[in-house]
Amino acid sequence: MGVYGVPAAGWFLGVSFLITALFLLLAGNMMAHGFTMSRTVAAAAVTVVAMAVIVFLMYLFFNLLFEVGGFAAQIYREIAFRT
Repeated sequence: MGVYGVPAAGWFLGVSFLITALFLLLAGNMMAHGFTMSRTVAAAAVTVVAMAVIVFLMYLFFNLLFEVGGFAAQIYREIAFRT
C-alpha cells in the first residue's frame, strides 16, 4: 500500500505527471519569451509571490469589511437599545 491508501504505482505516476506538466509549462514560457531557464524560474517564482501577496491583501480587505459590518451592527444595536 502506498501513501494515503493509494497504490505506490499510482502515486508515482501522479508525481511524475505533475513534474512533467511543470517542466512543460516552464519550457513553453521559456520558448515563448526567449528567456533562459534561470530567468524563467525566477519569473515564475516572482509570479507565485505576487499571487500570494494579492491573496493576502484580499484577506485583509474582506476581514476589514466584516469588522466594519460588525461595528455598524453593534452601533445599530446600541442605538436601538437606548431608544
